[in-house]
Amino acid sequence: MLKRTLILLSLYFTTHNSYGMSGGEAAVVSPIQWANRMARSEMKRRGAEPKANWEYAQTVLSLGMMKLGTVSNQPDITLYGEKLVVPCVGLDGSIKGYDSKALSLDMVAPGRAVMVEYMQTKDVRLKKAADKIWQQLVAQPKTSEGGFWHKLRYPNQIWLDSSYMAGPFSVMYAKACNTPQGYDLAINELDLIDKHMYDESTGLYYHGWDEKHVQDWADKQTGTSPSFWSRGIGWYGMALVDVRDYIPNNDTRIPKLNAILQKVADTVERYQDPKSGLWYQVTDQGGRLGNYLEASSSAMFVYTLAKGMNEGYLPKERYKAVAERGFKAIVTRLVKMQADGTVDLTQICLSAGLGYGRDGTYSYYIKEPIVKNDPKGVGPFILCCLEMQRLETSAP
Repeated sequence: MLKRTLILLSLYFTTHNSYGMSGGEAAVVSPIQWANRMARSEMKRRGAEPKANWEYAQTVLSLGMMKLGTVSNQPDITLYGEKLVVPCVGLDGSIKGYDSKALSLDMVAPGRAVMVEYMQTKDVRLKKAADKIWQQLVAQPKTSEGGFWHKLRYPNQIWLDSSYMAGPFSVMYAKACNTPQGYDLAINELDLIDKHMYDESTGLYYHGWDEKHVQDWADKQTGTSPSFWSRGIGWYGMALVDVRDYIPNNDTRIPKLNAILQKVADTVERYQDPKSGLWYQVTDQGGRLGNYLEASSSAMFVYTLAKGMNEGYLPKERYKAVAERGFKAIVTRLVKMQADGTVDLTQICLSAGLGYGRDGTYSYYIKEPIVKNDPKGVGPFILCCLEMQRLETSAP
């Protein structure tokens, strides 16, 4: 299947299934060409020798570039993606920038880039680094049902972000290192989020849940945070499709994961802005004063739908038009061409969280800084381009 996908992407690098340029250009550009333009723009912005960081946002960009370089046979892009994270691992397996004592799931996420490299090279130093990260997951404080605390400083709290920061690494480690517990931890986290953070009335997922119901932002009856943050739901959607790459097909919990993904896909479809084709920062508040069409979540939603369809988890007849409309809206409304030939991805929420003055209300989410070219947007954009290319070039 993987070889067939690589061949298809290579053959259709300049496919007729294309999208108009932003800025009024007459040329047409295929999804994978959009990925290429964005990746090479990042390479120009960051310079020939980018600084490696053990950091989750840069990891998403790293993963996108490594995958793009592989499927399009551009080794320089693959190598550049590796340089963003993997050099943090020393010859002895030590990890520069990794603080195990913080017990932060954000620190686990970069292990995914390490696992991509390890599964290809079997480099012993990478295995040593992966072992350290796995040991953190085993020791990570957990709720009474085994759900990860997002960080040590966020006691008894599960966040939507947690699913993406820990889940894909956990299942990769499980497969590569014959450690079935990794499957259990990842699937349990996804299941607990659905159990405690899904809102029946809206079909949306709350950003956070406090098991003890004591945090300032937590509802005293349910423990959930007050609002629906689109990027949080985007992290959850990406986690649901990415963990499936490694979970055995005969796992009896797959139907449950399929059912959860279906709920997320329904949410994405329901809250797509009918005018623009994008999604708002606060998912259910539409054009309310201060709300805005946000790039990272829009890219994550398109990625989740497109990969879900490509892998056969979601029906194309229902969601293909939604993904296509969303992707076209991203490249025509949010991607901007610059005079030097680079492209920018605009309208990205810089960051959002809960606690320590962040109360999870509508007014909080719309006040966080809005930036361009943040890796939390650029990485998912590259990844959604690759999945849209697969979708547009696959058999109906």
